[in-house]
Amino acid sequence: MKAKQISSDVVKRSSWMLEELIEFMEAETLEDQVDALTDLIYFAIGTFTLMGVKPEPFFNIVHAANMGKLHEDGKPRFNEQGKIVKPEGWAEKYAPEPKIVQELMRQSDELN
Repeated sequence: MKAKQISSDVVKRSSWMLEELIEFMEAETLEDQVDALTDLIYFAIGTFTLMGVKPEPFFNIVHAANMGKLHEDGKPRFNEQGKIVKPEGWAEKYAPEPKIVQELMRQSDELN
């Protein structure tokens, strides 16, 4: 599915999200970290809305894909960089992209 052209409003919101991420990285207190992350979530959800997309189904799709990275014993495996290694067959069962496309089409049909 081809990406939509990013509007100037989305570009502006993206810069605000980047500012919040930097604020999080530079925060000296837990409350400042929590504030920055919460603002980041708030801006991200607002950006979904601005793009005409309902975010909750996509969160659920990506969450299921991430939970699918747990191995048979219910635990994650990590590579040398600390990134989770996907178990054998993960892509066929959990890859989020096809499900995201289906949900985008469903939401698009809902609008028409």
